[in-house]
Amino acid sequence: MVSIRVNTLQHIYSKTPLGQQAIASRSIPMLASERRVLILIDGERNIAELYQQLNHHDVLALVDQLQAKGLIRRIGGEDASPLVISAATPSQPSPAPSATRLPVPTPPPPALGQSAAIALDEATLHAVKSLMISSSQQGLGLMAARLVREIEDIRDAQTLKATMARWNMALRESRSAAAQADQLLQTAKALLPMAA
Repeated sequence: MVSIRVNTLQHIYSKTPLGQQAIASRSIPMLASERRVLILIDGERNIAELYQQLNHHDVLALVDQLQAKGLIRRIGGEDASPLVISAATPSQPSPAPSATRLPVPTPPPPALGQSAAIALDEATLHAVKSLMISSSQQGLGLMAARLVREIEDIRDAQTLKATMARWNMALRESRSAAAQADQLLQTAKALLPMAA
């Protein structure tokens, strides 16, 4: 099973010369969501900070797309392979004819009921809780207050598991977030590294 390690959230990226040109001249076609991520990538913010600033559950996939197009590079790391395998559904194909992207197979995330142990640390827990809180506030509005308090109180894997189930159900029952509920759950699960 492929999982996103906690240190992935600490990765920092900077724009390549091609990425700087894409921002300055809009010469490279890209999705609006890709452009927002590219603008925020500055060589100082890590992936976890991008999650918080963009409030977008697909940040990892967008960073992967920008890296594949040669618009960004990882600072202090090797860029030989894509950043992650996203658990989210694929974005619209880029209109750039020169950008060739190979499809990345995505294994289904483990169900919440599976017995695999979740290894939690502060960075992972913070990233998952941030995703859950921001999506609750956006999708549930004022009705999110109680759920947000519950999410903020998560301290261990057992509480996280139970709260993730309630969070997903609340999103599914919301008119504005129902369509994204499963994708958000998959993204949250992908942030959780599984213990060996």
